[in-house]
Amino acid sequence: MCRVGHTFTTGYHYDQYHLRNQTFNAGNWSTETLSTLKSSYQGDTRTQALFAQDAWAFAPRWLATPGLRYETWRAYNGRLGNAATMLGYAGRTEDAFSPKAEPQWQATRDTLLRLSYSRAVSRPNLRWKSVAMGLMLSVAAMAAHADGALRFQPLHAGEVKALLQTPRARALIVEIWALDCSYCRENIARIAQWRRASRQPVDVVMVAMDGPEQAALLNRASLAPLVRDAGIGLARVPQYANAEAMPERLRAALDPGWQGELPRTLILRADGRRHASSGLLTPQTLNAAFSD
Repeated sequence: MCRVGHTFTTGYHYDQYHLRNQTFNAGNWSTETLSTLKSSYQGDTRTQALFAQDAWAFAPRWLATPGLRYETWRAYNGRLGNAATMLGYAGRTEDAFSPKAEPQWQATRDTLLRLSYSRAVSRPNLRWKSVAMGLMLSVAAMAAHADGALRFQPLHAGEVKALLQTPRARALIVEIWALDCSYCRENIARIAQWRRASRQPVDVVMVAMDGPEQAALLNRASLAPLVRDAGIGLARVPQYANAEAMPERLRAALDPGWQGELPRTLILRADGRRHASSGLLTPQTLNAAFSD
């Protein structure tokens, strides 16, 4: 039972989160000092909100509770990069109202009937958005890059089987690379040169172990010179980027025997045979993979 009357509640909410995440290269993490910067992620979010509700007992067994919340959310200081390039992101601010209404009736001593309506707005903050989660938030922006930039499709471990399916009509070279791999760009050029010289009917796809959220860096810092080289034909090569929060999952799906060294090249012949190698490719290595 409820006494007739009003119970008014109001309040203020504030949260602020800061992300500063840097990784550095080191030959042996347990014994050597840090060397060059490998990657840097940073950003801040802030939420402020006012809320009020009135629990109104307008009859002995009736209670109605209307309420309203107003919040303003801001993301700022977003930066992503490595030792070579640092990319800044514009700040963003959003506001929202969240109303609610809840009438209830105490039908009997043991029976309470309640009807609820509400609208909730949740904004991303660093409490739940890890660095890996950031890739999901930025996938929609990938198509907005400048003309000529490569588009990176997110690749999950569960999608690798279809990508590597054999036997197939044509052989496939899968070139696995990353932003911090100094030899990877050279390998891409060598594959293009070998294809022109050998005239083998071979398709090529590329998989970046960096996430799609680094698409701008992948284009600007690593692939721009190769894209401009018409002889390499990189614009016609499908591009994938790691979409797993744990890169080891994608690594195991691509090649269970691979320990993570880069560049890594997988060659899938049309007859189903497979060949894998790490490091810089030579014409002899590629020819041997396709010889019987």
